Amino acid sequence: MVSAAGWQSLRSRWRNASLTPEELAARNLARFRQRLAWTVERSPHYAEVCRERGIDPRTARPEDLPILSKRELISDFDRICTRPEVRKAGVHAFLGGSRDPKDLLLGRYHVVHSSGTSGEVCAVVYNRREWMFATTQFTRVARPGIGRRLAFLGAANGHFAAVALATAPASRIASLLYRTRAFHVNLPTPEILGGLEAFDPRVLVGYAGALRMLAEAKRRGEIRLRPQVIVSSGEVLLPADRALLKETFGVPVRNLYASTEHLYMAVDLPEREGEGMYLLEDDLIFELREDCTLVTNLFNRTVPLFRYRMDDVLRPAGRFAGPYRVVETLVGRREHAPVFVNANGVRDSIHPIVLAEFYVKGLRAFQFRLTGEDSFRFLAQVEEGAPAGEVEEAIAARLRVLLREKGMENVRFAIERVPALPVDPETGKFRLIVPAGA
Repeated sequence: MVSAAGWQSLRSRWRNASLTPEELAARNLARFRQRLAWTVERSPHYAEVCRERGIDPRTARPEDLPILSKRELISDFDRICTRPEVRKAGVHAFLGGSRDPKDLLLGRYHVVHSSGTSGEVCAVVYNRREWMFATTQFTRVARPGIGRRLAFLGAANGHFAAVALATAPASRIASLLYRTRAFHVNLPTPEILGGLEAFDPRVLVGYAGALRMLAEAKRRGEIRLRPQVIVSSGEVLLPADRALLKETFGVPVRNLYASTEHLYMAVDLPEREGEGMYLLEDDLIFELREDCTLVTNLFNRTVPLFRYRMDDVLRPAGRFAGPYRVVETLVGRREHAPVFVNANGVRDSIHPIVLAEFYVKGLRAFQFRLTGEDSFRFLAQVEEGAPAGEVEEAIAARLRVLLREKGMENVRFAIERVPALPVDPETGKFRLIVPAGA
């Protein structure tokens, strides 16, 4: 009951399940060479890379290519993309005018973006076939059923990967399998609880911190949710959080690792929750390093990403689940959650993912620096040539919306345009959210 692309993806996974790790690696290498040959004919960026390095796609290996950084993807997007009608300016204009993750660019492309913990805004585009090809991976954690109610609790008012995967079906038939509803994590907690109680989902998907909040509310008797499966994604699921969710709701708790650039990347081991995750190597080639992870995407032809650098570190566990490598469960990062005293004098927090997904046209990178219980500074690095004051006005308008959603109209902020963003002097790493006094 899925599209042709969906059936192709499912058949591919069924076939892969019977392979050895070596056989899967050989299959993916052959597919990589086919993808690279196709891409070189349509992407000026990769054509130049192969020409300058003397790379023959017919015999190439992923490690023959240079590493592609997020910054390079952002700056050279138009030359990387293989579709002449998809251009960076059009993508950003689309994002600037649409907050509904179900809206399609030019009526046929899914767009997702994230700044993540790097603070740099990055957008990736998928055609409908590519979107369906990837999204069928969700069946690994929650079986579909006609009209099965699925609730997503996270950053829900924009084109972010998590909410788009949960609520933007790739076909009309797929939309029949789940009845989905998104609940914005930045709304006041009572409003979230009331909405979820009324919807009564069977599949509950959300950020670990938001799911923990629901478990605590259920223990206080504030909600009576009865999901059949809980899926955590978007941030690290700590063992204590998993234990709290499992004890409170008494249902399986699955961990799902996804990203803007590659969508679903890893899931919990079946029947062995908390003992690791297996990499979804059906359509992704992973190079696991000590300080980062390089990923070669085999299903996205629209925005081809070969050896794309991700700052998340995936630690190999030294074993396999069928042909797939197993990594330790603790992947990704967890940012400091800013806490403010709201207009009613009550301390409340803004989920860091809401801030990480912040988007304003013309804003290249940013950082939140907390200065007190009711104030913060917003450091903004803007695109070259951006008119003075225009981007700042848009930033201020967006910040006021986020604060109003949480009942924090009293929180003051100052926007500062900076040529570059500072890093932590002790670690040398960038921090998206810097607590007061740090």
